[in-house]
Amino acid sequence: MSGETSKEVWIERRLPVWVALSELFIDTELQPAAYDAIARTIRQAGIGRAEALTILKEEVAPVFYSNTLSIAGNWTGWPEAEVRGSIMEHLSRGPVRRQVAVVAAKIWRSYAERWEEVARRLTD
Repeated sequence: MSGETSKEVWIERRLPVWVALSELFIDTELQPAAYDAIARTIRQAGIGRAEALTILKEEVAPVFYSNTLSIAGNWTGWPEAEVRGSIMEHLSRGPVRRQVAVVAAKIWRSYAERWEEVARRLTD
């Protein structure tokens, strides 16, 4: 498998998870069915709880957390193409692990409760 093909496979596996986890940052109260759907998407992708949390903290949260800070935030979610483009742009910025960790730690409280609702529904 070529490098480009393996990258596309990696993206296609993660994309539904990115979309699902981005919902943790919409500016509405999530219902139990939404948490169930997010957990189901993660399981269907073959991703465990620990990897899902890493994806959330390092790939999704840095892109979408600012929506939780906005008075007029997004209430409906983001189209798949926008999620993909935004996260790929974020990832293309290179090794920003330390910055991401700092940002994730500062904003953890804005989505920790929602993550816990998803995590309770996941079994490894």
